[in-house]
Amino acid sequence: MVWDRPDPIGGITMGYRIVFFPSESTVTPEMRNSTKWKGVEFVGVPARDWITIVTVTINDPGIEMRVDGAADQAAAFLEMPAGQRLQVTFHTEQLGDDFRLAIVSGYKRVLHEMRDAGLTPPPDGRLFVTGSTPLGHFASEVNVTRPTPDPLGMVE
Repeated sequence: MVWDRPDPIGGITMGYRIVFFPSESTVTPEMRNSTKWKGVEFVGVPARDWITIVTVTINDPGIEMRVDGAADQAAAFLEMPAGQRLQVTFHTEQLGDDFRLAIVSGYKRVLHEMRDAGLTPPPDGRLFVTGSTPLGHFASEVNVTRPTPDPLGMVE
């Protein structure tokens, strides 16, 4: 996949939104005590029907992106050679129908493509799903075997 960078709007070029569902959180509080997670800042797991979003943008000099209506956001920046900054913003938002339908569609598409190719995903495997919503491109990782009850309606 190649990203054809669009023109910035208000000095901000929207990249990807990476979606994390509470059901997909795999680093439990018990696991966080390990020394291999030293220096890592953990984001809390959102409430049911809420998701954690990581938004990646490229910002012109002096510009910062803020997510409207997200009181819980935090951002980090990486300087780029042309004076721009790559911004990574963490926030939570309610799981709306746009994401729900796009994720379900991508999940089913990936499973069908694997089956058509004669592949069977392992039951403990994970799928990397990409797609688009009116807010832009997104990527997410989901379990092959969905928990019960199936909150996103992914099981056929």
